[in-house]
Amino acid sequence: MKGHGARRRRVCIGTATALVMAAGVTAALGQAWVIAKVSFYMGEGGFKKAGTEEWGGVTLSQPLFTGDAVRTGMESRLEVKVGEEGVLVRIDENAELEVSTRSLMEWKGAGTKANLRSGRLWSNIRRLAADRENLTIETPTVLAAVRGTVFRIDIPNVATTIMRVYQGEVEVRDNPAPPGGGMREVGPPREVAPPREVTPQQWLELVSANQQLIVTRGERPQISDFDVEEDASLDWVQWNKKRDKELIPPENPPEEPPGEAEDQPTGLVVDLLVVGQEAPNFVMKKMGTVEFVFLRDYAGELRIEAQMRGNEKQAVVLSFFATWCKPCPNEMAVMTEIAREYQDRGVQFFFVNFGENDRMAAAWLERHPEIEGTILMDPFLTTAKKYGVAVLPRTVVIDKNRVVRFIEQGYNETHYRADVTAALESILKLGN
Repeated sequence: MKGHGARRRRVCIGTATALVMAAGVTAALGQAWVIAKVSFYMGEGGFKKAGTEEWGGVTLSQPLFTGDAVRTGMESRLEVKVGEEGVLVRIDENAELEVSTRSLMEWKGAGTKANLRSGRLWSNIRRLAADRENLTIETPTVLAAVRGTVFRIDIPNVATTIMRVYQGEVEVRDNPAPPGGGMREVGPPREVAPPREVTPQQWLELVSANQQLIVTRGERPQISDFDVEEDASLDWVQWNKKRDKELIPPENPPEEPPGEAEDQPTGLVVDLLVVGQEAPNFVMKKMGTVEFVFLRDYAGELRIEAQMRGNEKQAVVLSFFATWCKPCPNEMAVMTEIAREYQDRGVQFFFVNFGENDRMAAAWLERHPEIEGTILMDPFLTTAKKYGVAVLPRTVVIDKNRVVRFIEQGYNETHYRADVTAALESILKLGN
């Protein structure tokens, strides 16, 4: 008996050692591999490297390793793609999200974990990726295992989590981690206790489509149906569903005709806009004001009102930019010079900010005194999408009949000025 007990003890120790080693390997691989990337952000985004406390700015395609975190400011949103299959996870304003790898010893085994510390989150795991991606979402009160699922999570306060499921099912359990995170002390080996009744802190629930789960620390979870129509009216829900539709292809997409795919460094899926097409109407706010600008105030069928106010223009020029766009300052400086040349010739120039807020744009412009002009804000990219802004910078020239007469994608210093002025001279010469 003595020898048998010693042999069994050695087996247990060996198994534990193997699990610890596997956990260490998983953590090491997570530190070496990119587990997610920032695929889109608008407004103010922040990035914090694992093991540090200092926050810096976030960039498009920012690689995220285990323990890295991102966050958003006021009127800001951010999206990350997790894993090879591109699972989409988005956070709304004033949210913080940390990504990491799970070890074999954690719930659901090895995989990827997204820790929502505050704010709101939306996740969409395509059915095509469901069998290959293994993702859990952690909040201060719950752990959620998701596959082939569309759902969102709100954290109204540190003790409460609200989850709503739109497609599929989400397996949810209590989060045993202590408040504030950190490692829990593990005592010496002890005899396993027999099965006992589940307490409010130890539970497991399956949340199905059109159901919501409300969890408050120390209380039993509450599952109920939610008002689908009311939920669908929320801006956060509408925006996510629209973006999902734009980014996630159908399971059996039609074959595309041969040809090169257009590069889209903005990450935005856009509408097609071509020369000769009617320019989409827009309404955008002027930076730093509460004044709104409509295209119809300057061009189009309703320009009779513009004529009465003296606003009618022979042409309207839109120049789309972002503070992270490297060629934009040079393009905008040239556009500023062109605007000075045409200021008395009936041409209206607008710089349109791509998906950022007033404070970020104003601070960036202070560092570029060579740029002057009216700045319009497009924080939700409504106008950028309609105007085909797949690459920055992008210039669109519209005549007074609201017809697109010229489009320039990108910036080429050797012919940009000549191309823009040629388009304007053509419009002014014809009087159209």
